[in-house]
Order: sequence, then C-alpha cells, then structure tokens
Amino acid sequence: MEMWLDLVDKYGVEEWASCDMEANGWKLLLRCRTNDIIGNCMVIATIRLDEELQHQGRLKSLLNYLSDVTPWSTIAIEQIENKDLIVFCEKYNFKQISTKFSDSFRIEKDKLIRFDVDEFKVYL
Repeated sequence: MEMWLDLVDKYGVEEWASCDMEANGWKLLLRCRTNDIIGNCMVIATIRLDEELQHQGRLKSLLNYLSDVTPWSTIAIEQIENKDLIVFCEKYNFKQISTKFSDSFRIEKDKLIRFDVDEFKVYL
C-alpha cells in the first residue's frame, strides 16, 4: 500500500488511480478519488474479508493504518452493501458523501478515533 502511495506521489493520480490487493483472506481495492468529493482522498472501494476473519477488529486496524499513511485528509468507504458496516460508519461519525451516494461514507482523518486493535501489518 505504501508503495502504491509512493507511486501516486511520484507519477500522479492519473497513472496510479487505484490499487488492488489480495492477501491472507483480504481483498482490497483502494482509490484516490470518488464521486462528490473534490480532490484526492483515500477511498476503500472494495473490502472483503474471509468469513473467519470478520468481527475481529480488522477494519479498525486498516483504518488506523490508512490514517497514518495516507497523505490526504479524507478517508471514504464506497457503496457499502453490508448493513453492519453502515452501522459501524454511523457509530464512528462517518458522514454520507452525498444524498446521491447515500451508501458511501467519509470521515476526516482528524475526526477518526484511534482504535485499540492490533497493528494492521500483523494481518498481512
């Protein structure tokens, strides 16, 4: 992930607009932009965890990590179909990106709490 962010920094968002990763039961698609947010932001476009990895703080760990490494002030999660994830976003003060994209949420890094979970790198 950090390598991708370095490539974005060096070559620009147009060249390195997204990063697709899969490892140890994780599937992630990250992007630099999303609809109805002006400018760059860290976007979790897809997150899938194998069932046995769910409900163990993995998303919280990822959010801590992204908050640390992303150069942008906003973190967004797009097109959430999982009701538990929507409840999570609402509980932790994520806001809808817009009424047009009511299943997508955003939070400013400085508003995101630090979750008391294992470091993200432990999971990869």
